[in-house]
Parts: sequence; C-alpha cells; structure tokens
Amino acid sequence: MSRVRLFVVDHHAIHPAGRELYRGLAATGMFTLRIMAPASWTEMGMTTTFDGSLAPGTGSADGTTEASLSVIPSHAVFGGKTHRNVYRHLFREVRSFRPDILLVNSEPEGFLAMQAALVREAVSRKPALVFTTWRNMAYGQGGVPFPVRWSWLSKFIEKFVLPRAAWGIALSPSAPDVFRAQGYSFVSYIPPWVDEQRFAGARPELSGPLAVGYVGRLVREKGVDLALHALARAPWPFTFTITGNGPERRALEELARSLGIADRCRFRPSVPAAAIPMVMREMDILVLPSRSRKGWKEQFGRVLIEAMAAGTAVVGSDNGDIPAVIADAGRIFSEDDADGLF
Repeated sequence: MSRVRLFVVDHHAIHPAGRELYRGLAATGMFTLRIMAPASWTEMGMTTTFDGSLAPGTGSADGTTEASLSVIPSHAVFGGKTHRNVYRHLFREVRSFRPDILLVNSEPEGFLAMQAALVREAVSRKPALVFTTWRNMAYGQGGVPFPVRWSWLSKFIEKFVLPRAAWGIALSPSAPDVFRAQGYSFVSYIPPWVDEQRFAGARPELSGPLAVGYVGRLVREKGVDLALHALARAPWPFTFTITGNGPERRALEELARSLGIADRCRFRPSVPAAAIPMVMREMDILVLPSRSRKGWKEQFGRVLIEAMAAGTAVVGSDNGDIPAVIADAGRIFSEDDADGLF
C-alpha cells in the first residue's frame, strides 16, 4: 500500500519538541511527511529560530530528512502573529511535493488558511485541505466579532476557505458543535497530543513548602492575580513559580509585594518547549485560573495535560473548556472565586 503524502505547515514545528505528533505519524509507516516551519518566530517577546533536528538536542539549523519525515524552514511573513502569518515558499514546496493532504495549523479565518486554499487552487494535483481550530465561541455569528482587528476580513476569509476545505481538526472539545451550529459539519475533535514518555521522567524530590506553579501568558484573562490573592490567604507554607511573559508581569509583581508574599513568589520568563517537562515536574500543583474576557474564554489549556503527564496535580477554573479537560483528574473552582481556588 502506498503511503499518504502529507504536507504540514505548523509554526510549532520550528523546534524538535513541536514535532512529536509528526514523528509519531511517520513511525506508523502510513505517511510520507514534509513539514514547513518558520525560519524564525517571535511571540510574547521571545524569538525562536528554526532547528532542523528531528529529535530533541540533535541536528543542525538547516532542513533535515529522516526516512519518511522531512522538515524545511521558510520565511514567515508576520511570523509571530498566529492569525496573520503566511509563508514565502509554500506554493513552491507544495507544487514540488505533490501532497495528498495539505494540513495547516491555522484557524479557517487565518491568513495561512487563505494562502493554503489559494495554493490548492493553483496546483495541478489538488490536495485535500485540512485546517485546525480551537474555536469555542461562535465568531462571525449573531453579532459576535472575530477577536482580531479587521473582523470583517476574517469573516470573508472563512467564507472563502470553508467550501474549499475537506475537514477541520478541532483541538477544543466545543469546536465541532460551534461549527455545526453555523452549518459546517466536517470538523472532528482530536485532543492535542503529548509525548508522555518525555514528560514522565524522574521527578525531583520535593520537600518543604507546597510548590505551586503557573505556566503561560501573563495577561489578565489567565487569572494569575486570582492565584496570588488565593495564596495570600493560604494557612500553609508555599512557593509560587510563575513562568511566562506578558504585559501583566509588572502588575503581578507589584500585587505579590502588596499582598506580602513576594518572598515566596518567583517570576521567570518563558522557557523553550523542550524545558517544559522539567518545569512541570518541579511543581506539586499547576494552577490555571482563567477568566472570560470579551470574545474569549479558555479553549483547552494545554498546560493541564502536560502537567498531568508529568504527574503534577492540576487546579483550574470552570472557564471555557477547562472542566472538560480536567474532568475528574483534578480540582475545578468557580471562575473569579479566589476562596474556592484551594
């Protein structure tokens, strides 16, 4: 049986840790994969450059091929903007590879989805176009705008892309129902994949105060301030390590000082994806106290399943899809209820 030729465009694949899923697909022997990743990507103040190795810690900075899996870099225009990036060499590589499936890590209203749909129309062998989505709100419907500038443009792009797409992969449990409600049924929920072997390494000996942690963007909707208020009332000793970048950092540092717990809080910048397993294993508990903002609620919370894979307890609010992800594997509290967090 001939292998399915799968062409993937994914900014997470810029580093080896972001290719776990694709290495697993290649290992099945069912696919020949070519992955396009950005040559560089800047997000939340951190710039990542392309690493062409196929396993963490090895390889060089140019394209690498191993059996049925190849990884190539391309300049990404607007690299770092997940809804606005496009790739300079996409048409050339798709025309050369002649894929059966063209999978883009892009919402159907994103510039990359639009570019992929146009490339599909321009090549002689038209691949099946597949997009990804985290959507858990009915954007573009009932007066709910897309949560980006030029919402009208996002709506136009989606109307162009969906009729040309063969399928959508929903990474949020709510997404299939959201798309069905707007008349598009070709979406299936497939949870984000985590390499459990990479996360399930030996945990350090944790002794002393309870080690609480947060990993993610430092923005108001993530509710890190709520965790600080809850911990300030805790009757037991703790440390709180906050890993991430974002505009709320200074405000959160000042809040920790005003609450009298700054000496027990540690702020550190975002770490590379390859370091996340160790970060998770350093905690007793991971908290994700997200709260809603206009046009957004938590779409999944990947850090939750990463913490679970590392053997770390999880606590999350009832915002968005967090309860569906945690289920009975951790504690869920009411959004914005600091008293109920612990």
